[in-house]
Amino acid sequence: MSKQPPSAGSGQVPDPLRLAAAIAKSPFVPGAISLELFYLEVALLRRRILRQDRRQAVAAGKAPNAPAEAVYCIDGYHGGVTFWDWLALPGGGFWYAYCWNLVGRILLERAGARPFASLKASPALHSVFDVDAHTYEHMARRQPAAIAQLRKAVEAGTIEVVNGTYGQPLCQTVSGEAIVRHFYYGLAAIEKTLGVRVESFLSQEPLFFPQLPQVLAGFRFQRAVLRTHWAPFGSDPAEDATLVRWRGPDGSEMPTVPRYRFTDYSWKRPDHRGLEKGGLAGADLVRWGEEDVTAFRRQAEAHGIGQPLVSRVADFHVVDPACPDAPLANAVSLAGQGLRFVTAKEYFDLAENDGPVVTYSLDQMPAAIPWGLEGERLLKARTEAEGRLLVAERLDAIAHALGGPSDEAKLNRAWKKLLLAQHHDLHVCAPWLSRRHGQPMGAVGRDLAVAATQAADAVAETALRYLASLLDTSSVKGQPLVVFNPSPWPRREYVQAAGRVIDLPPLGYRVVDGREGGTAPGETDKHPVYSTEVRPDGSFCLKKDGELILDGGGYLTVWKDGRWHDSRQSVACVRLV
Repeated sequence: MSKQPPSAGSGQVPDPLRLAAAIAKSPFVPGAISLELFYLEVALLRRRILRQDRRQAVAAGKAPNAPAEAVYCIDGYHGGVTFWDWLALPGGGFWYAYCWNLVGRILLERAGARPFASLKASPALHSVFDVDAHTYEHMARRQPAAIAQLRKAVEAGTIEVVNGTYGQPLCQTVSGEAIVRHFYYGLAAIEKTLGVRVESFLSQEPLFFPQLPQVLAGFRFQRAVLRTHWAPFGSDPAEDATLVRWRGPDGSEMPTVPRYRFTDYSWKRPDHRGLEKGGLAGADLVRWGEEDVTAFRRQAEAHGIGQPLVSRVADFHVVDPACPDAPLANAVSLAGQGLRFVTAKEYFDLAENDGPVVTYSLDQMPAAIPWGLEGERLLKARTEAEGRLLVAERLDAIAHALGGPSDEAKLNRAWKKLLLAQHHDLHVCAPWLSRRHGQPMGAVGRDLAVAATQAADAVAETALRYLASLLDTSSVKGQPLVVFNPSPWPRREYVQAAGRVIDLPPLGYRVVDGREGGTAPGETDKHPVYSTEVRPDGSFCLKKDGELILDGGGYLTVWKDGRWHDSRQSVACVRLV
């Protein structure tokens, strides 16, 4: 295993790459100089990594043959333009100048070129890319040559694109509607830019949920990896099996690689300064040697696992130039020591069977999201934007069905802005400074959500004006007011402009008198008053204008201190507010 570089104050010369990186990231260095320093660092690191690969290949060629019983490895890489391109460099550009320019290019070369074919050890170093669809769209516009190179690797099967979402959300922090939209827009964008349909769900920090098999099956996914590869914000259940069939509440099933019971999230290397639960077994793969591969294989055999799989998803970022984990510094050595690098599809193709059927509740997929960052202004703006977009979308559809124009293209652009605002790093890294925007990441996300809201309002205004122009309001004696219900169910709402409660049909409207106290044909001026009372046994009753209409109804429940409480246990503690 590689030794750590000398620390400051040890009396040794510091690593020039660390020095160049520190200078390049300084806010006191002009942007043009920072960029040139990054290019210099990339060139030096690239030379060092490729030289290291060749030395490892030569050494592997002289070593005995690797064990016949392989341990398989999914070597994944995570990142994208959002967040990563806005770091370090004034005005942005870090993703292109550093992350992709160094890590992405080397991974493509490793996976496809196999530059050591003349040597005994010429491993196939296949990888998976956990990158959001927005990044592929962005790269197709800015660096089409890079997308063309990636497309060839994907077609050859040496790189697999996984995940498929548009903006890499933490799934338990967004709505079900938003999750579906992430896959809808994300899969279409990836298919357009790379010519491939994503079929494998694997992510660095996804926040799983019980209905995921149903969602994945609906989008024609073929497989999933139920492992959280960066776990400060959530984790997952474990099963000792090569594969399982993960069943959702609706009965949908998805072939899935589980986390094994002996691979938890408690690893912590001596110099690890971050959060303790940062990954699972394999997250420290850069420190592994042959003895670690052997030990993992034996543990898997003891737990009845036929084809053991190590998986990791590292950032497209060289954390330690002396021993980089992206791209994996010791990949060539490990490939000669019994570790076989495969894509998710390749692993499932060789796995023994589908395994047992498993189901999970939400409590088995805990989330630990940091709340309160930037005053939760980003989350509030996201929620507001989604509601406005749904309303605008329905109004636009109704107007178009009745002969009006459609703003579908504007709505699509607005949805994509919202999905970017739901990017996990804009949430959990909200206080970090975006050097491109000169404000915190959370504020950048909030601006995206506000822009989506403004676009939605403009679409809704256009649709409403068109719909209003079609209506006959001559039956109203006073000021005609058209009230629309964009929901697919009837609603009884207090309408402030009318000053009263109005009953509305599903996906329909009412024309009412907007004057205070005014009514319209078919509308009564009196609405019943509903009230509820708590019975001595803790149940509820419902009254209409003081008359009992429902007795012995439901009861109040609340989850607190790790257990359920309800109003039947202590009715004296129930207070309606």
